[in-house]
Amino acid sequence: MSEDGSRPSVTYQGPRGPQGSQGSAGNQGNQGRAGNQGQAGEQGAQGKRGAQGEHGVAGLSRPVRRALVFLFVLCVALAAANMLWTAHAVNADNQQQCASLEAVARIPVPQPVAGNPSRLWDSRYEAIERQRARQLHCPGF
Repeated sequence: MSEDGSRPSVTYQGPRGPQGSQGSAGNQGNQGRAGNQGQAGEQGAQGKRGAQGEHGVAGLSRPVRRALVFLFVLCVALAAANMLWTAHAVNADNQQQCASLEAVARIPVPQPVAGNPSRLWDSRYEAIERQRARQLHCPGF
């Protein structure tokens, strides 16, 4: 127990010195606004100028310059790899679409189309698919 008998006072020896109970202060919450600080005093006289230091080398050091060039080249190489992969993915997708469009275009549309709404729809759908195939530069269209 502490001297006043209300709380035990335990102090643990930690790696940075004594740690433990800091008293019964608890959480103090909002402390409110600080009071008026008063007027600032007058400024004193300027001091003497110190000795001038040595002049350093302007610019970046050689290892830093090499690191910056390497990072720039790495970014450019990654951007180029990204462009190549995107072109590959788009071409693969176009080939899949060409195969799909070719399969649709092979289905014969029954004739005559005039007077039959379902055959008219089939005919228009096939025309649209053929147009898509030409836009994708699919072989055979």
